[in-house]
Amino acid sequence: MIAAGAAPDATEAAHLLASALADAGICLPGLRLDPHVWDTPDEGPGRLVALGAVHPRTAVELATVIRRGAAS
Repeated sequence: MIAAGAAPDATEAAHLLASALADAGICLPGLRLDPHVWDTPDEGPGRLVALGAVHPRTAVELATVIRRGAAS
């Protein structure tokens, strides 16, 4: 688990996202670590999580889950 205020590394973030999506019955086949290193003023250099392309049905399912969570 990530401590409050701490930025997760990309590997941990990708695993957490994949796990949460799996719990919701959603699979993003292109979910992976971006091979490039990005630098931000607040957090310094790090890698990004690439979500990849998804089937339109998966995009709708993902939007539904996000909206359901935002409404609660």
